[in-house]
Amino acid sequence: MTLNADEYELLRLIAQSPEPVAASDFFHTIHPANFERSVAEEDPRRVA
Repeated sequence: MTLNADEYELLRLIAQSPEPVAASDFFHTIHPANFERSVAEEDPRRVA
């Protein structure tokens, strides 16, 4: 089985965690937000 970069990074982070974690715990680590925290909720940059 071949893993893409995101899958590999996710498994690496889970394996290194000292305690049980959910895969979703690392979503923002792998895909950080690309907008300023001060951007309004309705700003198009916040929409996925």
